[in-house]
Amino acid sequence: MPGLPHALDAVFVGDTQSTLFVERLVGREDNTAARTRLLRELALVDASNVVFLGDLVARQTARNWSLLDPCLEALRARDIRTAAAVGNHDLMFSPTRGYAALAARRLTGHRVTWQHLDVSSLRIFVLDSNRWALGRARWSEQATWLGRELARADDDPQVRATVLVSHHPPWTNSTVTGDEQAMLAPWLTAFRASSKTRVWLSGHVHAYERFAMREKTLLVAGSSGAPRVVLRVGRRARHEDLAKIPAPSPFGWLELRASPSEAELTLRGFSTLTGGRETFDHLAF
Repeated sequence: MPGLPHALDAVFVGDTQSTLFVERLVGREDNTAARTRLLRELALVDASNVVFLGDLVARQTARNWSLLDPCLEALRARDIRTAAAVGNHDLMFSPTRGYAALAARRLTGHRVTWQHLDVSSLRIFVLDSNRWALGRARWSEQATWLGRELARADDDPQVRATVLVSHHPPWTNSTVTGDEQAMLAPWLTAFRASSKTRVWLSGHVHAYERFAMREKTLLVAGSSGAPRVVLRVGRRARHEDLAKIPAPSPFGWLELRASPSEAELTLRGFSTLTGGRETFDHLAF
């Protein structure tokens, strides 16, 4: 009901895309039933904000969007603000059409596809990590904006901490893809330098991972219906995964509760289609 407070300050959900035909041919998971359940539960979530971590759809067709649009409409009907980091699948085959589809659903702006949200005492920066699609000039524009806005947040006494949100993760132990720290180097520099940055959330990798970067945390939460991946473990791991959740990861999302003095992120979801909702990981910052 509009005007009433919500139980959660935000929910972050990554990679709700369906499995492409070519992926099914090579034996990747088809999680249609699990994604249907997740989107049904997400449509009922009691949160002020729902932020997608990219790859909302497998490709930007009306049929693919028809799987997600009822969820978006249900959220907005209850006065829930929605936003999205742009994913590579959201732009597949035609970045122009992909960006237009996101903007039409008010998940991004029409030209500026990055934004920030003020949530309690947090400032959340929702970014576009598709450098190939943005081009050199807009990529540089976004990096300049991020550096400037992080500095402003550092100087703002009303902002206790800042959070970065992107589709591509700087670190991952995925066996399918690798780290993106070279592409994201300007953002990593700003993330490390800012006195208030605490968490970087991303999707892209269809798993859940949690890494420590000194006093800051990198979270990967891309297990919301897309075909899940195996992670490197033990000596083969690129980075120490503090979550220690076996792959394939559970299906779920991150729930944010924030106050002027503290914030916490909780991974909630289900391991099996018929299983109840569980808590799998927790981070306070």
